[in-house]
Amino acid sequence: MFKKINFLNKGSLTKRRHFLNGSVLEYLLVGFLFFILTTIYTNWILFSINSSIFTGQPGDATAGFLWILFADQDLNPAWAYTHLVNYPNGEQIGSPVYVSWSLLLIPLWVLAKIFSPIAAVNIMTMAGFMLTSMSAYWLIKRLTGNIWVSFFAGFAAAFVPYHIMKSSAHLAYVFSWVFIIMIAAFYAFWSNPTKKRALILAIAVAIGFYTDGYYLLLCSVLLATLVASGLLYDLIFVKKVNVLKQKVKLLVLTAFTLTLLASPLLLVQLFMGSKVSSDLADARGNIAHELEYYSAERLDFLLPPAMHPVLEDQKWFQDAQNFKNRRSNVSENTLYVGYVILGLFIAGMILALTIAIKKIRQRQVSLEQERINFFGFVSLLVVIVCMAFMMPLTETFGGYSFTTIPGYMAQFNIAFWRVLARFFLPMHAMMVVFSSLVLAYFVYKIQQRSSGNRHLLNAVIIIPLVALMAFEYATTFNRPTWSLSKVPETYYWLKEQDDISVIAEVPMSDPPLEYSSYYVTSQMVHGKKIINSPFATSESKGIRRLQNTLQDPETIEFAAARGAQVIITHHQKCSNDFKGVSLIRSEKSKEGFPQIPVSLNEHYLCVYKIGETYQHDEFFLSAKRGFNETNYDPSGATQLSLINDTATLEVDSVNQEHKEAYKVGSVSFKLLTTPRFTPTNITVRISSGSKTLYEGEFSGTTDVTLENVETNKEITVKISSNAPIEPNQISISNAKVQQ
Repeated sequence: MFKKINFLNKGSLTKRRHFLNGSVLEYLLVGFLFFILTTIYTNWILFSINSSIFTGQPGDATAGFLWILFADQDLNPAWAYTHLVNYPNGEQIGSPVYVSWSLLLIPLWVLAKIFSPIAAVNIMTMAGFMLTSMSAYWLIKRLTGNIWVSFFAGFAAAFVPYHIMKSSAHLAYVFSWVFIIMIAAFYAFWSNPTKKRALILAIAVAIGFYTDGYYLLLCSVLLATLVASGLLYDLIFVKKVNVLKQKVKLLVLTAFTLTLLASPLLLVQLFMGSKVSSDLADARGNIAHELEYYSAERLDFLLPPAMHPVLEDQKWFQDAQNFKNRRSNVSENTLYVGYVILGLFIAGMILALTIAIKKIRQRQVSLEQERINFFGFVSLLVVIVCMAFMMPLTETFGGYSFTTIPGYMAQFNIAFWRVLARFFLPMHAMMVVFSSLVLAYFVYKIQQRSSGNRHLLNAVIIIPLVALMAFEYATTFNRPTWSLSKVPETYYWLKEQDDISVIAEVPMSDPPLEYSSYYVTSQMVHGKKIINSPFATSESKGIRRLQNTLQDPETIEFAAARGAQVIITHHQKCSNDFKGVSLIRSEKSKEGFPQIPVSLNEHYLCVYKIGETYQHDEFFLSAKRGFNETNYDPSGATQLSLINDTATLEVDSVNQEHKEAYKVGSVSFKLLTTPRFTPTNITVRISSGSKTLYEGEFSGTTDVTLENVETNKEITVKISSNAPIEPNQISISNAKVQQ
């Protein structure tokens, strides 16, 4: 049934294969070359595969898939549960939303069991670069037969700065090979529509659906754009109605097959869609704001990456980077296409236009010109559509303001898709494919006019272009690896303390989630349970915003009630002045671990032992809704600011039975205004249900005490003044509940 191939036979290795448009040996050699480049571009993580990871510091790369692989001791990766975080309640590691990451999570889970979690992430990071480079090489080799141009395509597709910035941290966004095989499957189908190719197109799209949640949107839009542009092209240039009808019929088969392949995703949305949306909403901010914040601007595509080793010290370059970074961040706005690709793309569009004019005038064109015309037409529409999704919520053209596609999407408040700059991935893949075809065409035309050695001519043209592109894409030299050896010594000391099983780390604030990223990263060293949680869906999410530092009245009580034996603080100088705890270890922590709030500019790391006889209250005040930033006063106490004029608090307890037993308590906190907030006639009304608990005027700072508060009802704080309340103008501090 299957033809037996002996790959050890020299003839089998060197024989040309139709599917490859080359030999197995050729692909092995090219693959080895891309493997060497991948090793270099990932900063040699191959040689410390179990200890280093290709990222600058702890964050998404260490607290995302990597930590989940570490914490998952279950044999079921989809529904694993752990008590390592949010102790004693624990957290569900698995989520219905993870079905859209299946093609990443399953290999990661298997590799982690065979090797280690860090090795698994490193292997998959390198696999992303390899798959992208080899898929681009294969597609261009199939279309042109030119080894040199195919290598150019593989390099351009894989080592673009966006991939370098995304590697490990957002692992899926190195897997651009998904879009390349989609383009390949589409072209194969469109050039020769058959049932088999219609099915292959559906499978190619489905692969994207199960790679990443964003790829659901990116692949759907790319497929729709490819099909629409193909139909439009045929109507303009081909004008064969029967062929067009056949394609439409087969596209129905593609759609039906894709629906079947996507049925697990549809079932999750049908039965668990509300939970998925709720979980994502908890982890996101204001969706409309983030759609605007993470939009793209023209400068993003034209300015070389921030870590460029030659340009980074130039003042004009840094000024341009600072201007670009006034919104979004380096990870999301490094959308540099490169002037080599951009130049070839523009030249290709001009070439495609001249060919299109020939076709409209019914002049004969070659097969290569026909391909340039088709890919040019399709690429132009793909770029336009992708750019349309990356725009801000509104744009102005010719003096008229209009709502963009993201602007309309914002009305639906879809928490799943908020960073639409990621449409760069299919756009860049399409541009690389078209630019490579254009380069192959120009090289072919030069060869026709030259009598010299064909490979030498290719080398003279392609090698300088690849070198120039490598210079453009030069980011990896400033993209360091990060290792667990950089974790402070205190965490290695904790690992050896058998009498300590549960710890609390402060600040406990969420947001910023950067703290939790550092805490769970360090957990991979010490292995202890922590009361902190990296999950925004944690049931005690709001509590930690007011129980945040040792200066906050309830922090030590909260940690003790959750079962912590020690509390680790960051930034503040170590002291023995805190009631209920004693200092047992101190360390001057390494710079940047964790990220330092502006007002807490010390790098100290202190370990406090909670007294065994420490008496703690089971009640705590939880910040439920209407709160924004976490700041700190000069003493280090938390100041939690309001988004506007209304916020909601709730009396909570670690022990639900305790909350049911004691239905009334007293609440106290401090209301503050920022120095820049100077309106007069400020009044505050605090109520619970229909009952008014407090009402009066205040300015500057006001101590509030509420008696006989029903613990099962929310507390609403309403601020009124003669001027609108802007975000971060009013804060709450020193919150405490007593039974």
